[in-house]
Amino acid sequence: MALYWILLFLCGLFALVEHSRPPALRNMIDAPWILMMVVVACMIGLRWETGGDWFAYVAMVDSLSWTNLEYALSRPDPGFGLLTYFAANGGGGMTTVTMFSGIAMAVGLTVFCRNQPRPWLALTAAFPYMIVVLGMGYIRQGIALSFIMIGLIVLQRSSVLRYVMVIAVGAAFHSSAALFVPIAALAQARNRLWTMVWVGISAGAAFFLFLREQADTFITNYVEAEYNSTGALVRVLMTVLAAGAFLLFRPRFQLDERERTLWTWLSVIALAFPVLLVVLPSSTAVDRIALYWLPLQLFVFSRLPDALAPDIKTQRLITLAIFIAYAVTFYVWINFADNAFGWVPYKFKPLMETFY
Repeated sequence: MALYWILLFLCGLFALVEHSRPPALRNMIDAPWILMMVVVACMIGLRWETGGDWFAYVAMVDSLSWTNLEYALSRPDPGFGLLTYFAANGGGGMTTVTMFSGIAMAVGLTVFCRNQPRPWLALTAAFPYMIVVLGMGYIRQGIALSFIMIGLIVLQRSSVLRYVMVIAVGAAFHSSAALFVPIAALAQARNRLWTMVWVGISAGAAFFLFLREQADTFITNYVEAEYNSTGALVRVLMTVLAAGAFLLFRPRFQLDERERTLWTWLSVIALAFPVLLVVLPSSTAVDRIALYWLPLQLFVFSRLPDALAPDIKTQRLITLAIFIAYAVTFYVWINFADNAFGWVPYKFKPLMETFY
């Protein structure tokens, strides 16, 4: 457990001393950031029997040790099928899967956070749930979310086609990521009609390729089974808080028209999650979809000090408040969550092989 707290406090410390960066400097990556991303990738990638659903993923890898490549690619998530096939038959085993997911998460966070004015504050917001819980628990969705984070930056700065291609890669690891394809149409401030037409076609293709076979399974496994997640309400409310803060103070956020349109729509959609928690019989179903809106927290909270405070002292107080909020959230989860035992104690594979 100490490793989690050390890394979280380091992120918070860097967040407290960093200054808001202008857009021209947001692509620069310094040595502390590179080191932290290597640590995050290794923490996720070189863990052993740590994280939720660990043994379920081990079973997935083992099940492909006697199959061929064609069978692996025919599975519902062909990207993950290919990954587990090489993990099962290439000698790396489960470590191949976890290391790939760790690198994907580190790259996704680097692309997304370094495009924010306060990347360390964004990383602080990401650490408790996105990195520890999602990255080390829901491996497939963690990989998919990594591509979604990259896709959101691509959508802000590049073509819709490239965005759809990035999301398609993410959907190959978890088909539910294809739900983000239509977001491209909502993000367009101009030529929206034409964009909606061909994005609609892309969304239809994405449903046929990725979601068609999974839709019934999702409904059966989550909605009809009425699965519930005890922490779903807290996680959803944190995203709703970010969405509400953005919509309330939107004029104070320094964004171009495309960025403002994109994050406005994502915020509006996020406000529907609490309603869905009440209406739908399964909070787990809502929770799993709401995971893809976690970048909204990083985006909003990393910009909130500059949006609300005119001076450095007040900005640091807001930064400290955000850090404390996430630290308290993590403390509650790691000590009282029903499934937190899967993360404690943290086991680092190289050390396990050396001393055991």
